[in-house]
This record gives sequence, structure tokens and C-alpha cells, in this order.
Amino acid sequence: MWLLNARNYALKFFHTPKAAPSYAILSHTWEDDEVLFKDMDDLESAKAKSGWQKIEYICRQALEDGLEWAWVDTCCIDKSSSTELSEAINSMFNWYQCSTVCYVYLCDFTMSAPLRDDAPMVSTWLERAKKMALVRSSFSDRGSHPSETVWREHEAHFKKVTFETMSAMRNDNEGYSRPCNESEISLIDTLGAFSRAKWWSRGWTLQELIAPWNVVFMDQHWQQIARLLDFVVIVSTISSVDVAVLLKTAPLQSRCIAERLSWASKRSTTREEDSAYALLGIFDANMPLLYGEGGRAFERLQEVISQRSNDLSIYAWPRQPTVDKHLMFATAPSYFAGLSAVRTRSLGPTTGISVSFMGVTLTSRVYRKYGHYYIDLGCYDMLTPDLQIMLKVLAHENIVEKLCSRLRLFTP
Repeated sequence: MWLLNARNYALKFFHTPKAAPSYAILSHTWEDDEVLFKDMDDLESAKAKSGWQKIEYICRQALEDGLEWAWVDTCCIDKSSSTELSEAINSMFNWYQCSTVCYVYLCDFTMSAPLRDDAPMVSTWLERAKKMALVRSSFSDRGSHPSETVWREHEAHFKKVTFETMSAMRNDNEGYSRPCNESEISLIDTLGAFSRAKWWSRGWTLQELIAPWNVVFMDQHWQQIARLLDFVVIVSTISSVDVAVLLKTAPLQSRCIAERLSWASKRSTTREEDSAYALLGIFDANMPLLYGEGGRAFERLQEVISQRSNDLSIYAWPRQPTVDKHLMFATAPSYFAGLSAVRTRSLGPTTGISVSFMGVTLTSRVYRKYGHYYIDLGCYDMLTPDLQIMLKVLAHENIVEKLCSRLRLFTP
């Protein structure tokens, strides 16, 4: 990996992060006129680019924090070399994980009020978000069996209410005891703007949030917003990533495949293939880069994951109206939207997945109900734990129809 000397901006190569000195790393969104690897040969020209400012920011901050080296993906990867690019993408998670500090630069957000989990209005907002989850879980209380469309509509409604209706707190029209004062309004506006920063919508920034041990958020003027530790509940609510994963109190691999893929479901990448490559570190996977294959890259990622895991939640995504109902692997992370509450349960040692050129072979329990056979995926939605997620099998065709049904537990 190439590191940038924070004092003189000279690049130096190190074979591994462990062989490198302590370094700061940048997480950001790409803009026009970024400083590239080749530009570093001519610093005067590089400094004329608009992307130079963020390089200057991180180097100055690194020195203030006692670090002599920094890494920025725009100028520390030689993208003209396909070999180096492939190695960098497959190693990216590890590079962020080995950094001393990761600075998250939000180029479209200005902090106008402090953001902390323990701020009074933040606590109110978080409590409101939790209550909205009851909209979904109430289906289970009534014993009803909503369609996948209904589930997704309420999931979307929950996400919308979480942020877009925070303005209701301003006017005392939602049952609050009084209208908000100016400082509280400022906090609500800041929180809303923070949640809308485009950094949250980019595919690459997911691993950049999860991998580092020390994350510090900076606004567009390079003013510190907060350390991740200071407002981890806010970050978790926006990103859907579990607090325990963000705090490193639970291993990333302890979260099921469906849950981890759901974290990427609302994120996008410029290149379609990057939606898969950006997730390699999340699943501790490696695979060659084949730009031009489109959605096939995400299918390949799932094949690699399946070969290393018996977690059947990878097939828990609901059928899409425009997708072949017999397709076992999703073609985009968006198919896993709404599955952040999926959890797994043990199916015993006989569970297994085998992927070959002939297709996918699953070893699991099979149930019969409503005149159909169902393959137990060993997972459920945490808000409706009595409904198990299964794959429907068309008995007369002896093939699997990609329809994830939620059924109550019953004996085979």
C-alpha cells in the first residue's frame, strides 16, 4: 500500500499495513477534479485541483494527532494498474481496520448544533423511531400474515418517519408538551441534514464505517462533528448497522448474511460491479474484479459467500416482480432492503449449501403446509419471531420458486 507523508506529501510504498507506520485514513465521497496517483508527481498541479483541499485537511489533522502518514484512496492507489487496483480493493477493509484513526469527511454537511446521543431532543427522536417499529410488529400481535409488499411499505414508512417528520417536534402538533425552542430546532435541523449527507448513500463508505477502530466525523469545513463513540446510536439508526458491531463488542461475522447485506441495500455505486466489490471485506471474501459484468458481480459475491458459509439467510430476500422467480441469487444489494432485523436460529449440523455449474443445492428441513413444500432457511424477523422465513417449493415441478414466505412454526 502507498502512504502519503503528511509533512511533504511524498508517497512511499509499504508491503503490508503491519509493515507500515501508524497512519490516518480518509473516508469521503468522490467529487469532480480529484487528485489522482499520477498527479502526485507534480505537486503544484495537484494543489490546483479542488480535490487537494481534503488531502491537505487530513494531513494537517494527522500531524495534530501525532501521525506522520495518511492514506487517501484518490491519490494512494495507482488505478492505471489493474493488478494494483484489484489488490487494493480486495485489501481495502483490512487497510481501514489497521488505521490508527479514520476521518469521515462530509462534504455537504455543516454542523450548526452539537450531535450527541445524550442530547435531550435526540433522545426524544430516538424514542420516536423505536415506537414506529411497533407499526410493523403489530401485525404479529393480531396474528395476521401481511404480504411482502405490505411489509416493505411499512418498513419504508418507518424509515421516512424517522427523519422527515422530525420537524413535527417544532410545532407541538404531535402531542409534545410544548413547542421547541431555538436551540432544539437547530438540533433537529442539524440531525436531519446530517442524516441526508450523501456519504450515507454510497456503497464504499459502509466498510469504511465498520472496519476502523477509531472513527471521527468532520463536516465540510473540517470541523469535528463527533467521535463515533459519542453518537453511535444516531449513526446506527441512520446506517442500520448494529451498535455492537460499530463498537466492536460483537464480531462482524456474528451478524447473519441477510442483515449485513441489508446495510448496503440503500447504498449505490457509480459502477454497478462496485456494489459487490465494496462488500468484500464485510464478508471476508476475495474475488477477481471483472468490470463489465454488471449485476453478475453481485451474484458471484453471493456464490463466494455461500461456499464459505451454511447461513441460508442469503436466500431470504423477497421475490422481485421483474425478476425470474427461480433465480436463487439477488442481482443487487437493494433486494435485501428491510431485512436488517433478520436473525438466524440453529438448524443443526446437517444444514449446508453447495454451489456448482448445475445450480444451488440446499440441505435443510422441509415442511409441508397449505398444499406446498417449504425449505426452512433457519431465520426469522426479530419483530415477528414466531414467523419463520422459508422458501416455497413447487411440488409439481420439483423446483424452487423464489418466494420467501413467513410461516408460523410447525412440526414437520
